[in-house]
Amino acid sequence: LAMAATACRAQDSATGHRAALDISELSDGVASLTPHLDILEDPEGQLTLADVRSAAVAHRFTRHPTNTPTISHGYTRSAFWLRLHVHNASAQPLKRLLELGYAALTSVDIFQPGANGAYSAIATGSAHPFASRPYANHNFVFPLQLAPRSSQVIYLRLQSSSSVLIPARLWVPEEFAQQERNDYVAQAWYFGMATAMVLFNLVLYIALRDSIYLLYVAFVL
Repeated sequence: LAMAATACRAQDSATGHRAALDISELSDGVASLTPHLDILEDPEGQLTLADVRSAAVAHRFTRHPTNTPTISHGYTRSAFWLRLHVHNASAQPLKRLLELGYAALTSVDIFQPGANGAYSAIATGSAHPFASRPYANHNFVFPLQLAPRSSQVIYLRLQSSSSVLIPARLWVPEEFAQQERNDYVAQAWYFGMATAMVLFNLVLYIALRDSIYLLYVAFVL
C-alpha cells in the first residue's frame, strides 16, 4: 500500500502543481482556497480523472489570477476541474471540511485518494438527490481526513447549467459548525419576517376585502 501511495504522489508531483496547503495552520479556523487551487477548463466536458492526472493534460492547469474569495466563469457549458494539494504537517490525524458555497452548481464530483493511493469519487450537485451529499448542508460540504505528516492531491469536477461560481473554503469542523448555526439563525429570522408579513396582510385582506392585500400575500409567498 505504501508503494502504491508513493507512486500516486509521484505521478501528481510530476504534473507541476503548486506547493501544498498545510491544513494544520488554519489560524482563524477557515481559509479561502482560491489562492491554492489549480484550474482546468474542459469545454467538451469529456475529460476523466485519469486524463487530468496524466502528464499530457496536467500541465494545462492554471492558477486563478487574483486572490478574490470566489472564482467566477459566468454562464458556460464547460466543465471545470480543480486541483488542490493539501498537507498535514502535524503529528495528529486531522479532519477538515471543504465547502463550495454556491448551491446552484448542477454537478459536483470530488475525487480523493485513499490509503492505498486509489481515488474514490463522490458525485453530487443540485441535479442529484440531497441524500447524495456526504454532509447535510444547503451548500456542498465534503469531509476530509489526513493522516499525520501526509499529503493528498484532491480533484473536483464542476459543471453548472447556471453561472459557474466557486467560493471554496476549508474549515476546521468546530468553526464550520458555529458558522452553520449563525447561518441558520439568519435564515430563520428572514423567513420569520416574511411569514409575519404574509399573516399581517392576510388579516388586512380579511378585514378590508381589498384585493391588493391578497396580491401582496401572493407576492411575498
